[in-house]
Amino acid sequence: MYVAQLVVNAIWGLTFFGLRTPWVALGVMVALWLAIAVTMLLFRPISRAAFLLMVPYLLGMTFATYLNAGIAWLNR
Repeated sequence: MYVAQLVVNAIWGLTFFGLRTPWVALGVMVALWLAIAVTMLLFRPISRAAFLLMVPYLLGMTFATYLNAGIAWLNR
């Protein structure tokens, strides 16, 4: 799952910066947010430290999703 969320992260960069499609990138970002959350849930029983280290990443992606949504809205 960790590798899957890294791949989705790369896809977001391609859709947002490469293809310049902020609405598509927003959908990818939502999928990325969910992938990070699932990764955290899978990490929790294995390593509490790994789970806690993912919290700032999820918070950062939440803010990035907000920014992506704002950019998509302003460029409609």
